[in-house]
Amino acid sequence: MNRILPNLPKIKAHWERRTSNIPDYLMVPMSDDTVVRYVPEITQPKPVLSDKLDKFTDLCVGYERKEAK
Repeated sequence: MNRILPNLPKIKAHWERRTSNIPDYLMVPMSDDTVVRYVPEITQPKPVLSDKLDKFTDLCVGYERKEAK
């Protein structure tokens, strides 16, 4: 059974972007010499414009298509 090493001595935090507020993932050493990668769950915001964009179903951008005669 894998267990995290006591006192968590060697956890490494990794940032892939400078704009991240929290680490993108953590590398945690276990008692059996394996290393486990932990990635935080980040909830995405609810779409704000989806209902407003649905009103543009009849919008025509460019030329209207004409059927061939």
